Amino acid sequence: MSSTKVSPTSLRIPAATKRSIAAAAKRRGMSTPKFIIEAAMREASRSRSAEEQLASELVSVTRRHLARIEAVEDAEDARAGDLEWDRVKSGKSGVRTLQEVKGALGL
Repeated sequence: MSSTKVSPTSLRIPAATKRSIAAAAKRRGMSTPKFIIEAAMREASRSRSAEEQLASELVSVTRRHLARIEAVEDAEDARAGDLEWDRVKSGKSGVRTLQEVKGALGL
């Protein structure tokens, strides 16, 4: 298990702002330092270059598109399997053993 080195940082925050931050952190069920770090990291990720943002969005869109293609292929496979199973049950398609298939293929 790796450990991350933590270096203490001190910020001068006005009391009213500190109370607002602490209240927001409490609403989200986290500590004030963790809340501040997460907010800072969110802001830092926003300042990515346009190219990085575009690349990230492209990867996201591509993943969603590939997931849709996979879902369509799975549905088609299921439909084909159901049709073939119906043919087998109706006696219109014979089930062959592995040896029969190998023999038919010359293996």
